[in-house]
Amino acid sequence: MNRSEINRHVQRGCCGKCRGNSLLEVMIALVILSIGILSVGQLQRLTMFQTREMFQRTQALDLASSTLECLRTHGSAKTNRSYINRSKTDSVVNHLIGGGSIDFEQLKTRQDCDSQDDFCIEIQVSAPLFHGDLKPVRVVVSWQGQQGKTHQVALSTMISRFNEFELLQKPSRKVNSP
Repeated sequence: MNRSEINRHVQRGCCGKCRGNSLLEVMIALVILSIGILSVGQLQRLTMFQTREMFQRTQALDLASSTLECLRTHGSAKTNRSYINRSKTDSVVNHLIGGGSIDFEQLKTRQDCDSQDDFCIEIQVSAPLFHGDLKPVRVVVSWQGQQGKTHQVALSTMISRFNEFELLQKPSRKVNSP
């Protein structure tokens, strides 16, 4: 075969069959394209679901952390206003503890499932340690997930009878020098 015969053969198509795509080829391409589009849609739905779960977990962690911080500072006014400044935390502490300053002696296990929309908050206080000056505290925030599964976040700390924030707010005593 010389060059001109090859060019004529290529122009005519393979063995003289100059046709477009067959219906079967088009259907197979559409099926593959549909599977790809459905997979991307499913991935989008899964991503949205996971984003919602992580948002709820972040809110629960923030609520538990803020509640522990308020308990740690004994609900001191300075800390509540400037550092925490969260209405959710204030409403939880007001509902669980009774508002105002938190008395170390009155700190005990309590649960609140009513004051927050989607969250149930439980404060677990263990027996005092070190001559009654330190109490182990655990805050558990639980919520109902999108598929009806219950999730929870738990944070633990030790609460001291002595509050450095209250000590900073009290006027210092003047010591007479000799």
